[in-house]
Amino acid sequence: KALGPDHVKTADAYFGMANVLKDQAKLEEAMSLYQKALDIRLKALGPDHVKTADAYFGMANVLKDQGKLEEAMAQCQKALDIRLKVLGPDHEDMASTYYNMGHILQDQDKLEEALQMKEKALDIRLKVLGPDHTTTADTYSGIGDTLCKQGKLEDALVSCQKALDIQLSSVGDSHSSTGITFHTIAEILFKQDKLVEAMALCQHALAIYWRTLGPGHPSTAKAKKLMEVAQSTMTENCVKRKRKEVLGRTDSAI
Repeated sequence: KALGPDHVKTADAYFGMANVLKDQAKLEEAMSLYQKALDIRLKALGPDHVKTADAYFGMANVLKDQGKLEEAMAQCQKALDIRLKVLGPDHEDMASTYYNMGHILQDQDKLEEALQMKEKALDIRLKVLGPDHTTTADTYSGIGDTLCKQGKLEDALVSCQKALDIQLSSVGDSHSSTGITFHTIAEILFKQDKLVEAMALCQHALAIYWRTLGPGHPSTAKAKKLMEVAQSTMTENCVKRKRKEVLGRTDSAI
């Protein structure tokens, strides 16, 4: 009321509320507020301002979560163009944009391109934030996830272990970021048929997700699904072993 509907601080308020709504998975409401923030910022600050780029970036994150991947990539590209022009190639905001573009490409099954984007983010973060920063750790974890999906399991494990070492020494073993890394390592171990180890780590990830993200979060659901599949596979393997034992004893008797 005091500042009016077209003030930059009004846009900032919309933007902050949109961030909260996105974290609550209220995506339509979040998108509406990001759009309001963008409209004001375009008018008040212009198309090449970093806050305009931030609005595009927020919209891209919502579109990604909605599965609108082409639109998400277009908005990310707008943010990237502005940030490159205003901030330069080695800014953390550039790394964030590259990293999110990597996520979008991964969701499109463009795994090699996704890996390249995430590695660009890592290069910047190593330079700007250093090798022991939690955001650098998150990037190693994300690279590990892409490598896992490519079937490069040993490389994936190495990258995730780098992430885990940083996370355990900085945020501890109960943080949601650490949970993501535990979850990714569990997926790697599952693909390596190390089912007992996979289940143990997945259980740990699930406990972290449940406490930090809540039972209804998509990450919690994914961890539960992996636990169920691992348990089912172990049961199947046990049945197959017993069947072979029975058949072996029958053959010996004959």
